[in-house]
Amino acid sequence: MQIPKRDSHPADPSEPSFLDRPGEIRNLIYEQLFKRAEPILLHNTDAYHAVEPKRRNYDTDEGFHALTARFETELESRIGAADEFTHDFYLGLPLLLVCRQIYHEAASVFYSDNTFVFSRVLDRHDGRNNPRYDNLDGKAYHQFAYASVWLSNIGSQFGMLKKVHIDVDAMCYHACKHALDDFDALPLLRLLWKNGAKKSPITSACTGRRLDPGCENSFARTEEQKKRYEVQKRQYPRDLVNDFNAIFSSLIGNGQFSLQRFANFDRLIHSVSIHFVERYMRVTFDKEHSHWREFAVDQNGDVVIRQLGSKPRHLLDLPRSVLSKIIQLAALSPEGPILDMDNHTIHGLQLNIWQLSRGSRSDFRIRNMLTHNTNVTMVKTSTKSKTSFKDFHFLRVHCLTRPCCFFVPRWDRSIASFNIALVFETADATSLSMLRINIVGLMKALKDAAKEQVSISISLKSPGEDACEALQSGKIPLPDLERRVFLLLSDVIAGWDVAEDKLPDIWMDGHGKLISATYSASATVLASRVENRHAKLKSVEVQQRGYQFATDLSNNKRDVEGGRRAMWSALRKEYWNDWQDSARKRRVEEDRLDIYVRERDEAIREQSGFDLDEYGERRLGQGGSLRRGI
Repeated sequence: MQIPKRDSHPADPSEPSFLDRPGEIRNLIYEQLFKRAEPILLHNTDAYHAVEPKRRNYDTDEGFHALTARFETELESRIGAADEFTHDFYLGLPLLLVCRQIYHEAASVFYSDNTFVFSRVLDRHDGRNNPRYDNLDGKAYHQFAYASVWLSNIGSQFGMLKKVHIDVDAMCYHACKHALDDFDALPLLRLLWKNGAKKSPITSACTGRRLDPGCENSFARTEEQKKRYEVQKRQYPRDLVNDFNAIFSSLIGNGQFSLQRFANFDRLIHSVSIHFVERYMRVTFDKEHSHWREFAVDQNGDVVIRQLGSKPRHLLDLPRSVLSKIIQLAALSPEGPILDMDNHTIHGLQLNIWQLSRGSRSDFRIRNMLTHNTNVTMVKTSTKSKTSFKDFHFLRVHCLTRPCCFFVPRWDRSIASFNIALVFETADATSLSMLRINIVGLMKALKDAAKEQVSISISLKSPGEDACEALQSGKIPLPDLERRVFLLLSDVIAGWDVAEDKLPDIWMDGHGKLISATYSASATVLASRVENRHAKLKSVEVQQRGYQFATDLSNNKRDVEGGRRAMWSALRKEYWNDWQDSARKRRVEEDRLDIYVRERDEAIREQSGFDLDEYGERRLGQGGSLRRGI
């Protein structure tokens, strides 16, 4: 919370006030309370202290008690280790609560006249090397990471800071097995850009606070290697200080890296990673596009780009994320491609991109880039109000030919949506509810598709009528349609014994509502029809009833390929794959109810001596029920 800066006045002007004292005297008091001659050490307290184990995270009491004992031992061993990070500023805290003017005067002394040093307790290495109940994130405890957190929390007081150091001496040497390779400088950069800093008040420094001697080079074996290691270890912090200070100055201003132009756009850059040892910076714009820059610092302290990298020689040499966006903008319309299955044409797709080079025509990267997050519409027209669209043959045949096959939803493709638009141009139907569509072919054609991406829409228009004036249904999600087909097939399987497990015709109207399942008449069997009695169920109710049917109709009969039982089993596996667990839970609940009834009857018999069995037989003979209240 930001506290506005303004002058305060005594509540009673006739009474003496602290604000009546001269400013020099008030400043002397503030300095006694808030100014320190020694640097103020800061570290991430939350990431340093061990986290007490929780019983719910462990399977056995023995494992929990063992880790609790380790936690208590570790906690006792750390008592006093972080005392140098504890300060006595609490003595002056009541003064900050007097009024806003005193708060800002005291805060100015605290932030401006002190030196703040972000460091660490000297028994804690960079990485995660502590017991698992610590829940320690090595990067969170690192002084570079905590600096951005603490400085962001002080808000507008950031502008008062004069001396802020990040302790490099307390870092692990790069040969230590617990050393971190890099850190993300973007939070600090955003903080400096936000406050309009022309020169960074944050600098790296050598404080002389060396990490625990256990930070050793495991690769040094001979005495000569150990001596060389000690020399390198002394030189390493000084090199880091010079390089970090130079690179931050370059990143803040308009230096070699020129990142300040991204200051007002939070989503353009994801991270700016600076590698400690090899001295390079990696700017990540998204998950697939990273920009590398190797740098060095000359004798004057200026940053020099050592390797700019070769410029792309061809459009296809650009980073994949950039190339994908270029190809989509050049090749696809904003609405996405429209596949006209009547005329076998594609609208909204420019194939000139394949003429970039000979290799691009067979390059699968372009195909994947065209389908990445693309909205695809497939249109098929019928002149009859009752149709099967020739068993949706166009979905199985035309989508196997290029480039149509590129836009068929599969599990390994990232198509945003795939809409099958069924258009009726017929004069004998006046409403969507009069249309009839046999969707068996649709179910078969899309059995291997990514179901969550597919939807069906239906429109009815008179010949020559504008598409905008046509009656249209909303988009019908394929998963919801298949769940309702499962319920209808369950009624068919339970009620009709058809030879060879024949698959019925499944009819849907223009609103996407399932009407019925029918069998045509043959020489030996009469025509039959099963009405859909589940049309008014909500999605939650459909899911619950599906579990019931999956349990009640399960058997060991072999499914005939292409039959109703095979489709029913495939839908059960798709949407109710845990039906056995549900059935098991239901049996357990029934067993519990039976046990409860027996125990209740036994308790009543023991208390009253009344023979419930004999009474129950008489009631049942009269049409009564002893368990009516259960």
